[in-house]
Amino acid sequence: TNKSVAYAVSTDGGRSFTKVGHPHNAIILAPYGNTTTKHQCGEGDLGATVGTDGNIHLWFREWDGPHGMVTIGAAIAPWQSGGTPGTWKKYYNGNYSQPGRHGQSSQIWGMTGTAGYVWRCGKSSTYVSIGLTSHHYPSPALSTSVDGIHWSWLSPPLWFADGYSWNRTRPTTDLYAYLALSGDGGKDDLDCNQFWVYATYLQPNETFKNRYLIRRKITINQPPTVPPAVSNDVVIVWLQNWYSKKNKDHWGTTAPVLDDMYKPQHIVGGVGSLNQPEHGVALYGCFISAHNDHLLSTDDTCEQTKFPGVVKLRTVGFVSKQHGPGLVPLYRCYNAETEDHYVTTEPTSCVAQSFLGHVKKYISS
Repeated sequence: TNKSVAYAVSTDGGRSFTKVGHPHNAIILAPYGNTTTKHQCGEGDLGATVGTDGNIHLWFREWDGPHGMVTIGAAIAPWQSGGTPGTWKKYYNGNYSQPGRHGQSSQIWGMTGTAGYVWRCGKSSTYVSIGLTSHHYPSPALSTSVDGIHWSWLSPPLWFADGYSWNRTRPTTDLYAYLALSGDGGKDDLDCNQFWVYATYLQPNETFKNRYLIRRKITINQPPTVPPAVSNDVVIVWLQNWYSKKNKDHWGTTAPVLDDMYKPQHIVGGVGSLNQPEHGVALYGCFISAHNDHLLSTDDTCEQTKFPGVVKLRTVGFVSKQHGPGLVPLYRCYNAETEDHYVTTEPTSCVAQSFLGHVKKYISS
């Protein structure tokens, strides 16, 4: 695939588009010679936003960048131009100097993805992007920038993901792809304290025949600094209980639940999106198909010797081995009559309990 970015216009709110000037409507084209029959090439997979400086900002993937790497490039066009062909300049060697079509581009470092947005906090505004930290560590994460060129990661990730496999031969992990951000009500600009993440989602061991559009609410307790301040903070992902009357099964998870038989119950507590090796431990979501039983375990085999046939679904998050401020103990319980495992922070309601670790106490608003 030889990728490029082209210009199109909608007059009905995005329901339909007209390719004005097609086939000469390209706005971003790779330098001459950036073509191959062996893999994807060109420049595409873009994100764009109206910047704080009166320009339209665009970021794209250069599929055959320096040393054969897949890199990110940037371009701008004046707002008054409407972003028409011929008005774009690529960022190269310190300034926007190269033409959008066939011009050279410098690599943009530290940007987690090409989807860029304006994040407004009071009178200040920054750019924010969402993407994966890397293919080897494929958890969704944010990065921020003052100028759209120099980026810093906001660590840690928004939630933990075990893999990023597009080859859906079993066994496979969850897949989160095509990540995007939105403000409340679908606004392009993001509010300071709350916004939404949208993604294409595939469940473990599922193919692209069953793919879903999901969203997750992100709440920010402290506005970001640019560059981000050094911090030991951990992003908290809420662990929620779901229940199926038909299966007589509780399911505690941080992942999207797409089975209509399961209805949401209460939030149990918060787990970390990144492990703290000195005092943290991973919490795994497991499934025993013999009697439709979901359970949580701190054993990476899901205690196979104890539960023959158990399957590990995902890493749910990370719990603390030590007690601390705002933390409560998490217990795994078992109802032998219904063969149902469930989790709680209230041990008095629990039989056959196992201590899993400490989680962030949830206080309903």
